[in-house]
Amino acid sequence: MLHFVSESSDITLFDRSELEKSYVPAGPAAPIGKPVSFDVFGFECLQCQVGDARVVFAPLKASELIQLDGIASNQLFARNVRGSLGRTKVNKDIAKSILNTEEHKEFLLFHNGLTLLCEKLSYKKDKVDISNYSVVNGCQSLTSLYEHRGKVTDELRLMARLIELPPGSAMADKITHHSNNQNPINARDLQSNSTIQRRLQNEFSELFKGAIFYRIKRGEADQASLNIDNDEAGRLLLAFDLKQPSTCHQSYKILDELHGDIYARPEVNAHRILAIYEISSKVIDDLVGIENGMLASYRLTRYFLMYLVRLALELDEKGRDFCENPQPYIEATKGRERLKSSIDPVIKDLVIDLNAEVRERAEAGSPFDFKRELKSPNAIRELGRSIIANY
Repeated sequence: MLHFVSESSDITLFDRSELEKSYVPAGPAAPIGKPVSFDVFGFECLQCQVGDARVVFAPLKASELIQLDGIASNQLFARNVRGSLGRTKVNKDIAKSILNTEEHKEFLLFHNGLTLLCEKLSYKKDKVDISNYSVVNGCQSLTSLYEHRGKVTDELRLMARLIELPPGSAMADKITHHSNNQNPINARDLQSNSTIQRRLQNEFSELFKGAIFYRIKRGEADQASLNIDNDEAGRLLLAFDLKQPSTCHQSYKILDELHGDIYARPEVNAHRILAIYEISSKVIDDLVGIENGMLASYRLTRYFLMYLVRLALELDEKGRDFCENPQPYIEATKGRERLKSSIDPVIKDLVIDLNAEVRERAEAGSPFDFKRELKSPNAIRELGRSIIANY
């Protein structure tokens, strides 16, 4: 057997101890039964009784948390509604804080913490003891800590909510559901109070009060007849101004790592956003002209057309003038209506050329793989050159 494995590069041999450490059997996993103690010397913990549940809020050492059984095998997270999500933006941000040891003593201030359910819980002056426990919220954080355990110091603590409940309690399922079902804070929320976003919102308010509202916060309500969401404005600016329609599906980038590139340019103001938004409204109307229904309904198609409109406008002196500064065109008498009526035939012509390109590829035996190509910057540029040459 060992000889066979040594000759087979695609087979990895595990012994029993490694299998028990890293994997759990199929089916429901039991809570971790091994008792564990946490050192909380020098910290005050809060304990209270809520119905049948006893609760302790305690700042626990990460160096002790990563010693818990069942992290590698995910048995510790058996009750969690999801396992580790891999290299998400949230996990990468957590990893940065772990790797920066200067932030360890402040970790309690900016981390949401963990929720653990346990059958037995004891808190005495300097120590918290638990047994038969599982983590129902905080899987991503604990997994990141475990993966970077070589960088964890004793200064790094996480606030933990430890809940003692009777075995088989129905309340355990309710706690698991609610602790994983709260609205998360995303990049848009974090940018909602930035100087740039508030400036743009104030511009819209001063110039188009009561008519157009620039929304920078989720749930923000206004009685204006037209509402423009800042994340959608960002996608349009990314496609039209920065000529990157292939990135518009990556919503998390718009108001995060690309925020400065998109919004912080001096030419970005209320007039520019409104002008590009009006072009987009005609693009959406003219999507019905695309012969391939699946291509017409694909979300990136509208941003690709915005990119094509920009390339088409740059062929004309008046178009280049508009792209540089659309404000005079918007401020002109009936400017918005005139803009839409003049841009409409441009979009319709581009749709005709796009249809021709799609047909030619199909006839040549190489169908347009729009789900792949519209996410590729190189494919976008090549397709754009071909369509604009015909236009």
